[in-house]
Amino acid sequence: MTTNTALSRAPRLLLSSTPRNELMFIAILVALAMLVNDYYLDLVAGFLGLALLALSLDLIWGYAGILSFGQATFFGLGGYALGLTEIHWDSSLAPVGGALLGVVAPAAMAFVLGLFVFFSRVGLFFAAVITLALSVLAEQMVNEFSGLTGGFNGIILPTALPFSVREYYLLSVAIFGVTLFLCVTLVSSDFGRVLMAIRENEERTRFLGYTSPWMKTLAFVVSGAIAGVGGILYAMQTGLVSPSYIGLTLSTQTVVWVAVGGRGTLVGPALGALLTNLFQHILSASLLIYWQLALGIALILVVVFAPDGLYALFLGATGRFAPASLGHIRVRHARRPSTTRHGAALETRGVSKWFGSYRALSDVSIRLAPAELLCLVGPNGAGKSTLVDVISARTRRTAGEVVLDGWHANTGRPERVARQGVARKFQAAAVFDRLTIFDNLALARGGGRIKFLQLIRRGTTVDLPAHVVALLKLGGLLQQLGEPASELAHGARQVLELGMVLAQEPHTVLLDEPTAGLAEDERRQIGEVLRRLTRDQGTSIVLIEHDIDFVRRVADRIIVLDHGRVVAEGSVEEVTNSELVREIYLGTVV
Repeated sequence: MTTNTALSRAPRLLLSSTPRNELMFIAILVALAMLVNDYYLDLVAGFLGLALLALSLDLIWGYAGILSFGQATFFGLGGYALGLTEIHWDSSLAPVGGALLGVVAPAAMAFVLGLFVFFSRVGLFFAAVITLALSVLAEQMVNEFSGLTGGFNGIILPTALPFSVREYYLLSVAIFGVTLFLCVTLVSSDFGRVLMAIRENEERTRFLGYTSPWMKTLAFVVSGAIAGVGGILYAMQTGLVSPSYIGLTLSTQTVVWVAVGGRGTLVGPALGALLTNLFQHILSASLLIYWQLALGIALILVVVFAPDGLYALFLGATGRFAPASLGHIRVRHARRPSTTRHGAALETRGVSKWFGSYRALSDVSIRLAPAELLCLVGPNGAGKSTLVDVISARTRRTAGEVVLDGWHANTGRPERVARQGVARKFQAAAVFDRLTIFDNLALARGGGRIKFLQLIRRGTTVDLPAHVVALLKLGGLLQQLGEPASELAHGARQVLELGMVLAQEPHTVLLDEPTAGLAEDERRQIGEVLRRLTRDQGTSIVLIEHDIDFVRRVADRIIVLDHGRVVAEGSVEEVTNSELVREIYLGTVV
């Protein structure tokens, strides 16, 4: 059985240029060679280097949500690598070697910086601060080591270009065009889909098994290399490398170009760099000291009246949004997890979690058997969600041990836990709002890994187990696969996240109030889905739930938590008839 659904165009905040738009943009640049004089061709050739700088920032900011205030560092490093090689290497191959070094050096610096930033516990805000500091430091070092870098005067390239102005312009257009299409291929691939997921909700991405620090580092390395190419082109056109190429001023200007052109569109930021610099050149010649004021007013008007950027305005006016792509849901038989492996699907042994002096969990030991549905109940603040957070590595435990299907979970990485076959649903539905429903499901089925071909290819078919397709049909989602998840109502979002969790085909599922906000009929059907999972698929489930009637219908066993401790455990009848449990709930639940 196969369900075919054409995906609708992306939501406005995820605008993406189509190949037709890129080809049209490159065609316009080529046509300029026949329409304008050498003076302006020379200018635009240099501005194409700046356009590559804007393109490099858009790749990480527009698609992965990483705002870098240090892109000019990679840009300047590319230029300085070229200049220093030509000065210190007495060979006819110096320009070629310098150009190669101008790509490799920024990429290597981006790799080291990515390891430092993305694998630490600092947030994206601090990533922006660190790159800003790098930009300031780089400019200071260039000025300090003047014997090597030429200081404030910079480096004059000794090798003259063996091209005419028109030939060099066409060469620049060719390099820019190839780089642009490589970026389009990357962001349109499965890897690009993961980058956008990281931008939307990095935590959920990690709980699907994706190692987001490595993904961000890879994107950062590619971004650094592209910026280095831009620096090389700009240095070759001007014949000069100066500290202004590597400092904070150019980095902040790049942020403006991306915002004005249209973040997350690739062509938009490049267009923003070209237009801003071209108008700056024209205005400075005609308005003298007032050109900065005029340019500033123009930028403010763009931000106010075109917040998604000039290119987004163009796409909206012409209807040239990303075209619909076909997404296919293919139903397959689900894998049945083994019910005999290691004797237990999940164990916690004396787990404790302290937040300062507050003990959220105290010596909690539970055991989940294969194909068992275990319900955790208790009043608010009892520690139920904290226990699930500890099991899934969302929160580091203070003491104790977690064993998942025989594997001792000593890591604090959620993606490692997910790859061990443990999936979780959050209390508030965590989906990728600005991605389509199909993309949400495709990410869940991705297994947390990106193969080489997935860097250049985007899958348009996703295999889902029959029970997941039935769940999606229950929520009415099969007819909306091309819609962004942000347009779903609360209940449908809950169904989508549950579908994403089950699409991973885990052996153990952690569910934090999966029926919250659903109608009674929907709750009953969700309960039937969960019972079939344990009965037919052999899946083990830990379910946090407050509705005791729902618990009675689905649970094999109940554990009651209160003040971070296990206070009761047993069958449904034993626990619900317990006087201790009645006292804890004060008669409000059972």
